[in-house]
Amino acid sequence: KYLSSQLERSIGYKVVLGIDEASIVHVLNGVVEQHPNVSFGSYPFVSHPEFQTVLTLEGNLIDDKPNMSPPLPTRNSTVFQRSAILSSKEQRDRYVQLALEDLIHRLPDGSILRVDNDDLTPFT
Repeated sequence: KYLSSQLERSIGYKVVLGIDEASIVHVLNGVVEQHPNVSFGSYPFVSHPEFQTVLTLEGNLIDDKPNMSPPLPTRNSTVFQRSAILSSKEQRDRYVQLALEDLIHRLPDGSILRVDNDDLTPFT
């Protein structure tokens, strides 16, 4: 396979919430801890008329293995050792789907307004 196909972006999701970010910090911390192979983002919208928080989920390219060598420090980027394990797109997608299911299960009833596939469009 070509390197570019191996580095294909994983599936991502935006979870749009009708509740304040501060009220779900404990939920987010728990989900992040349980799913180290997923990158999470949390974006509060204080004055938005329809929603208050948008959460994002996307699979990490590098597996977060406890026995993995730490990244090499550089000035403007991170360089991983050759021993770093690259996840396949299918595996990263599965990690994201499991994290999404866990997040949805843990969030308060009625707090989710919608779940979107993250196609890099702005929050609307």
